[in-house]
Amino acid sequence: PGALQAVRDAGGVEKVVELLEDGDEWGQASAALTLQTFVRAGDAVDDEEVDEETLRSELAETDTVQKLVTMLSRGHERPAAAVQAAGALAALVEPQEHQEPQKDILRTQLKEAVNEDDSVIPTVVNLLQNVLEEDDNDGTAARDLAETLRNVADGDLSNQLQIRDAGGVRPLLEVVAQEDESELGKALLASA
Repeated sequence: PGALQAVRDAGGVEKVVELLEDGDEWGQASAALTLQTFVRAGDAVDDEEVDEETLRSELAETDTVQKLVTMLSRGHERPAAAVQAAGALAALVEPQEHQEPQKDILRTQLKEAVNEDDSVIPTVVNLLQNVLEEDDNDGTAARDLAETLRNVADGDLSNQLQIRDAGGVRPLLEVVAQEDESELGKALLASA
């Protein structure tokens, strides 16, 4: 718990967010994975002790979501970075036992950023299809991509139709079939 706070105090989170714009795909992918790790570590800390400013609230005040969505939109050029961006977005807005207002702010930022760029949803659907076709897939990338699509589709008919039109129904159902007993599988079915 103290290590994450030390990273935050030293400006490490801001540096990682800056690296999301790195010119190298693997630099971007590493930054997104690090951000995802920070958010999940922050969740563990925030569950133990209530902090006035959570990591999510700190990130909600930046252009982090926009940078991650830009990485998603470039998924055809940089698939590794896009998949890690989906993981970071899933971690930022994932439903948990207690709902933070910051998650709603971040989810709204996600939907707004996606609505500004028509290429994002088809690119994420294409990435999901490709990930599902890979033999060495452990399911994490597919879950993160599906969770990202669920978050942009939730309560947004236009995005739901765009996912359908991009061919996203079949790959989402495949993820649900792999995750049929999980919360994600149930959530994906509920939002369909």
